[in-house]
Amino acid sequence: KQTTAYEIPLRLVGSEMCIRDRPYVIAWKRLQDALGMIHDAERFCTEVSLIVRVYLEGRFNLHAPDRTTEEFLFELQSSNRLVNDHKELLREFLGECDMVKFAKAEPPETELRRLHEAASRLVGETQPRLGEGEGGER
Repeated sequence: KQTTAYEIPLRLVGSEMCIRDRPYVIAWKRLQDALGMIHDAERFCTEVSLIVRVYLEGRFNLHAPDRTTEEFLFELQSSNRLVNDHKELLREFLGECDMVKFAKAEPPETELRRLHEAASRLVGETQPRLGEGEGGER
């Protein structure tokens, strides 16, 4: 059983004990686990896009998991929480995942690996820097 933030003694809050519960740590682990689904394109794209959406919600308080891609990208336009390069990467990434999930596109494994790399890049480039908390404005 994983310890929740409510179960961690106050003296440990902010210590390494809490690091495993941070959105970027969870996203990194889940992205690595998702590679095991790469031979099922629809399942893989569903999982990887959900990982990114949940990460963005936890990291930047962007309500991505419960919105359509179109709704989320519209909201993101007026947000300063991501730089334009990351907004564009996200737009392309989510659009390609949606093509697999809803239009039943069947990309080759090389394209799925490229999507995985885009998701990993987004998490890597937006994770908190030393001294920066979660939900940070950019």
